[in-house]
Amino acid sequence: MRRYAFLLIAWALVATGCAFSYLPPVHQGNYLSQSMLRSVKVGMTEGQVVYLLGTPALEKPILTNGLALPLLSEGQPSRARTRRSARG
Repeated sequence: MRRYAFLLIAWALVATGCAFSYLPPVHQGNYLSQSMLRSVKVGMTEGQVVYLLGTPALEKPILTNGLALPLLSEGQPSRARTRRSARG
C-alpha cells in the first residue's frame, strides 16, 4: 500500500512539474518608438505609413478606418500599448 501511495505521489509531482515548465517570452510583431512615430506626417497615405513603420502587427476587424500598431514606451521595454491611427 505504501508503494502505491509513493508511486501516486511521485506521478502527481512529475505530472504537475511538466505543467509549470518555463516558457520564454516571445516578442512578435514590430514595436514602434516615439522617434518612429515622429516620421509620420499628416496627409500621408496608408501605404506610406506602412512603408515607414512596417505592416501592422495586430489585426482588428472592428477598426475599419485606420491601423493598429503597438507603441513601445521609451524607458519601459516590457510595457507596450496599442494606439489607433485613424484615416480621415
